[in-house]
Amino acid sequence: MKRSVLRGGILPASLLILSSAVYPQQTGNLTFTSPKAVGQSIGTLTNGRFHHTLTGTEFSIPTGWTIKYQGQSSGNGEQIGFAYAGDSSTPPIDAFVWMRAEPHTPDEIPDQLRSAVDYKAGMREGMPGYKMLKSTIENKTVGGQLALSVQAQFEENRVRMIEYHTWATSEKTHVYVSARVRAADFPAAQARIDQILRTFLVP
Repeated sequence: MKRSVLRGGILPASLLILSSAVYPQQTGNLTFTSPKAVGQSIGTLTNGRFHHTLTGTEFSIPTGWTIKYQGQSSGNGEQIGFAYAGDSSTPPIDAFVWMRAEPHTPDEIPDQLRSAVDYKAGMREGMPGYKMLKSTIENKTVGGQLALSVQAQFEENRVRMIEYHTWATSEKTHVYVSARVRAADFPAAQARIDQILRTFLVP
């Protein structure tokens, strides 16, 4: 059986720095921002629902979230980043969705999802205190496809943080969702991310 490793990426630091130069467009209840550094968009946003042009992946972005950037990313994928500003019940959250057209056979998918955890841990080598919390692995479905979620912990400016990973894979699409938040605030943040995950359609 052919074995491949899943990949999910983030925009290069140079693009994230340049993404402060944006021109907002109001769309429904969301403020859509498209950074000049990224160039053309990777999808459309209609009534709070994002449609990824290349893969057909869709998900809803609830009121209170702001799209921060979109464009090409690592591993030949495309990525859209968004943030929740926070309110009295939920802290600020930074998140992104990475998507790529990628063929799989049905029997490959479970092993690929499991492999993604160790692969991502390897990518995080060098981050202070980074550790995958494998006791938090949860097998689920996202957008009608097999999926896996796991939490990881690390330190940022002496504050313990949680990175919440979710991979979903179909026979033709690979989706990776990631969010970061302070560990003390994670339960409320997880509920917000899971709310978005429940709206996914993964072709």
